[in-house]
Amino acid sequence: SSSTIRAALAEGDVIAASRRLGRPYRLEGEVVHGDGRGHTIGFPTANLDVWDEQYLPRQGVYAGWAHLNGETFMAVANVGNRPTFNGGLVTVEAHLLDFDRDIYGARLALDVVAFLRPEMKFNGVEALIAQIRQDVIQGRALLTDH
Repeated sequence: SSSTIRAALAEGDVIAASRRLGRPYRLEGEVVHGDGRGHTIGFPTANLDVWDEQYLPRQGVYAGWAHLNGETFMAVANVGNRPTFNGGLVTVEAHLLDFDRDIYGARLALDVVAFLRPEMKFNGVEALIAQIRQDVIQGRALLTDH
């Protein structure tokens, strides 16, 4: 049932949600401009303008597949409010691995396949960068085996 799927997503259990759905849970939206922080720290992100009624999984970092204009890319995404930068609103930001193109205005679909870790506040940008590097390594390994 939809309540079981929402409960799994609230826990970050995207695997259970996907089993119930018969497919990966998908977040989709137009790629919009964000604060530009991802680009400045070496991990540019596609900020998704998801529709207001879209149910978001637990705040945290996920591995998934990004679908863009008929192409598919490995991605590591953050769902949350970016506490290291004292963010406010919850956003969906996907870092597409091995990707470097301007895609503002494009529609991007993100199939969320694995929860990597909860969102957390870091003591500075360097600690955040080190963790993102680990997230990318873990995400790439999971998606390569998927």
